Amino acid sequence: MVGMKVLIADDNVTMRTMLERHVATIGKFDVDFAGNGNEALRFYRQRHHDLVIIDNHMPGMNGVDVLRELKGDSFLEKTYVIMITGDVNRQLVERYELNI
Repeated sequence: MVGMKVLIADDNVTMRTMLERHVATIGKFDVDFAGNGNEALRFYRQRHHDLVIIDNHMPGMNGVDVLRELKGDSFLEKTYVIMITGDVNRQLVERYELNI
């Protein structure tokens, strides 16, 4: 898979590096990094990534808020999204199981 645009959004540099290494094992991708939700939103609107890997807890906007903001964007329909979080609260997970 060459040429796929990937956005990795996480405020933790170590986590971004780990995710980049995992993505690199699959193939050669064009990867952008965002350290907060506002950056993620800006990068996505500029580049319309094919895959977004986004942490839920970040400064500024959290991952769910970013996806809600992008919900009306027609490009998002063609984008795969993986949300990551360290939360283990079942109620929180169920709350986010929505059609964002």
